[in-house]
Amino acid sequence: MTFSRSSMDFHANPLTAQPAIAPDAYRAHAREWLKNNLPAHMRADTLDYRSPTLAESSQWEAAMYRAGLAGMTWPVEYGGHGLTLREHLAVNKEIGALAMPESVSSIGKELAGPIIMTVGTEAQKKTFLPAILQMQNYWCQGFSEPDAGSDLVRLRTRATQEGDQWRINGQKIWTSGAAKAHYCLLLTRTGTVADKHRGLLMFAVPMDTPGIRVVPIRSIDNKESFAEVFFDDVIVPDSARLGAPDEGWNAAIRVLSIERATNRMYRPWRFECELRQLVQACQSDAQLAGRLTESYYQRRIGQLVCEIDGLKGLVEQSVDQLLAGAAIGARGSLTKLYWSNATRHSWHWRRKSSHRSGRPQARWRGVPASIFALPTCSRMPRLSTRARPKCNWTSSPSALCNCQRISDHESPGRKFAPRRVCRSGCRCGR
Repeated sequence: MTFSRSSMDFHANPLTAQPAIAPDAYRAHAREWLKNNLPAHMRADTLDYRSPTLAESSQWEAAMYRAGLAGMTWPVEYGGHGLTLREHLAVNKEIGALAMPESVSSIGKELAGPIIMTVGTEAQKKTFLPAILQMQNYWCQGFSEPDAGSDLVRLRTRATQEGDQWRINGQKIWTSGAAKAHYCLLLTRTGTVADKHRGLLMFAVPMDTPGIRVVPIRSIDNKESFAEVFFDDVIVPDSARLGAPDEGWNAAIRVLSIERATNRMYRPWRFECELRQLVQACQSDAQLAGRLTESYYQRRIGQLVCEIDGLKGLVEQSVDQLLAGAAIGARGSLTKLYWSNATRHSWHWRRKSSHRSGRPQARWRGVPASIFALPTCSRMPRLSTRARPKCNWTSSPSALCNCQRISDHESPGRKFAPRRVCRSGCRCGR
């Protein structure tokens, strides 16, 4: 099977009419198209790399969609290409191998789109889904609140029905991309906090609706990627509602579990590309090249390689499970944990070599701020213990457990008792 070379301006996808395309053939098409069309300043393995502007990213992602490299699993009637997760994974491997910039429309493609396809009306699907793929609108995610971060059952933003419309009051925080978003995927509460997961309701709220106020948050990297969003007597029609009043919780949890396991599948292959660049940069420096032969650095590199391989396996297993109609379960949380650890370890290695290697570092400037939002060994493993073998809690390292006992330590006037902690990678889940 052969594919013709595509340009940045073509509008037809020659692969859409071929429903039984082998993933390897689709991957070869993606590799060839990206090789011929990816701008040099978006290639992380070149010295010309720089962070693309919003307009450049939008133009590039729209071109990828026209080439059949975005919206692959979405239904054809809603602007997608009607393919399977296997083709989606095949393309993501090539995207990761080039370490391309993150999508500026990830909330729309990875959260809003799947939720609308799950609980949205036919009119909502035809209105929103094609526009998301064609980069005609951007979305932000209105989930987290000052007193309810990852704990969605503590949401307080309230939606009150008034005839055929809803009045919304509340506050969201850490909302990524709120300043540029056209719509907010807003999770609200129709009952009281005591109802917990019952009575949660989602809306697709236009960000230019009167009563919405966006206050940017400046992060440690001097960027304003996050924002607080205030809703003061915001009136939206009932047509903005996504699903029934009690469907908000189920829709959010279902989509978040799939998002953790299958979205941004390119991550392990991207980490692999970055690790390869890092090793090559170290080899080009006399001092760093000598350190690569030391056992400490070899263990560190080996640890990162194992994390990348583990993340690859989790992604591919999740695809197999979804195609078989099985639930992902805690595998989504494990994928998130492996990704978080790999991100943190990759950045620390990049930081150590950046002052010597001369490699492009613009893409990594935001990582120091973002790693504080990543789950750590003390939190995330509690969510995923059912998906991996357990071992007995122990006070010393063993072949089955990496838990270790911290010795007594003293401070003036006070003595702390010994305590047990779990090192990263332990399988006990403590």
